[in-house]
Amino acid sequence: MYRNIIFPLLLLLLTGLTSAVQAASRNQQIYNAIQDNDVSLVEQKLAKGLDPNHRVKGHPILVHAINANRIEMVKLLLLKKTRFEDYIFRETIKGNERAVNRLLAAGANLPVIRNKEGETLLMVSAREGHDEIVKTLVLQGADANAKSKKGHSAMTYSSRYGHLSIVQYLLNHGAEVNIANNNGWTPLLKAARGGHLEVVDYLLAHDANMHSRNSGGLDALALARRYKHKKVIKYLKDYK
Repeated sequence: MYRNIIFPLLLLLLTGLTSAVQAASRNQQIYNAIQDNDVSLVEQKLAKGLDPNHRVKGHPILVHAINANRIEMVKLLLLKKTRFEDYIFRETIKGNERAVNRLLAAGANLPVIRNKEGETLLMVSAREGHDEIVKTLVLQGADANAKSKKGHSAMTYSSRYGHLSIVQYLLNHGAEVNIANNNGWTPLLKAARGGHLEVVDYLLAHDANMHSRNSGGLDALALARRYKHKKVIKYLKDYK
């Protein structure tokens, strides 16, 4: 009786171990191919059914190819419809210029992709204050006036968080100074709400509408007062 139970269990265990060893060996082979820039081997594996989104050592093979700067391999994986959108949004938030540049070099059309909120990589990099990524994306044709589902733009984000250099760059590359989100918040209103005096000053010097109001009827001065930004309050009162 016990023999009838134990032998099948041992067989299952041995089969599982064999499969695990084979999978580990295959994964190591793929990893080595990426490190050695053996594009043909990876191409052969893909032709035989390897999932282009397969993970090795905890990461998709595309990520390993990007990290190893294997541009031709990245190109191959992109041609196989490898998913990269979530990855590059995460890396852009971190300020990973290398990942952005390598995907662009491989032909990824980064300026047009959006996340589930409808944000572009330009919006995300502007919000996080990553100047070089902003410049790279704009030079690659990213729309400086694109809006998310809530109407946010690179300008409203950079103004809200006080990234003056990005505000300046965007305005010098076609961004609209009075662009508003779905609730009427313009860059000036966002800057006043955040207490970013230098941004407020720059926007007004570049034709921002001093009298713009959000959907709640608040203008820049009212917002500065609400959030108790004394320097912005004084500046706006004197400006009027």
